[in-house]
Amino acid sequence: MFKLIRLPVFAAIAFLAGIFHERNAHTDRCTAVGGQVAEGLCKGAKQ
Repeated sequence: MFKLIRLPVFAAIAFLAGIFHERNAHTDRCTAVGGQVAEGLCKGAKQ
């Protein structure tokens, strides 16, 4: 029974980890070009 529950739980954990990783990478890219992330968008970046 535990094996049936374990797969969706691990899949959800991996999905959430991927979301947080991408958010962090987005913030790093934005600040590297001189911008700030506000409400999920990069503002003030010099291109």
